[in-house]
Amino acid sequence: MNYRSAVSRLVAWLLICFLTCCGNDLYAWHGNVIARSRKAIPIVLTQSDGTLLSLVQARNSLVLLSFGFTRCPNVCPSILANLAAVCRELPIRERKRVSVVFVSVDPKDDAATLAAYLRMFDAGFTGLTGSRDEIAAVARAYGAAYKESQASGPDDLIDHSTDTLLIDATGMLRMSYSMDQLREHAAVAADLLRMLSE
Repeated sequence: MNYRSAVSRLVAWLLICFLTCCGNDLYAWHGNVIARSRKAIPIVLTQSDGTLLSLVQARNSLVLLSFGFTRCPNVCPSILANLAAVCRELPIRERKRVSVVFVSVDPKDDAATLAAYLRMFDAGFTGLTGSRDEIAAVARAYGAAYKESQASGPDDLIDHSTDTLLIDATGMLRMSYSMDQLREHAAVAADLLRMLSE
């Protein structure tokens, strides 16, 4: 652990301890609060280990939910690298209560491809895939937009939305993070610690 990382973690801990004592009213969330929080729509898709996963299984944990695809040249690698950095800011005990779930919007991404791809960022990340219809239904439920290219070969890319969603431990959709916000690792970690303390 380098000095800068240790200081960032200490600052995040001190901030969360102070705000826990002083109450919710003083805490300014770093992410974009969803004004009308709602129950997260259950997801049942194929995990990167080939088994089915429902988000109901993630209760009592926070879920950071992102949409993308493994051939994405720069956006998805940036998002996943930042999510991995956020997780490293968390103490080990709290890190175990945060799940990062990456839903591929590309039907070409099978379980093995997703598993190999996500291991490059964090072995604990979960990848989900499914049929075109299953992926489309999940994306609609969470307001994720994407459009498959009509090209073929190396230009066969997919335009997709880039926000990461945060689902709390009770299964409520609470917050979203833009790519720029995700780059503030300590601030995102402070949000997660605060939410875990509720």
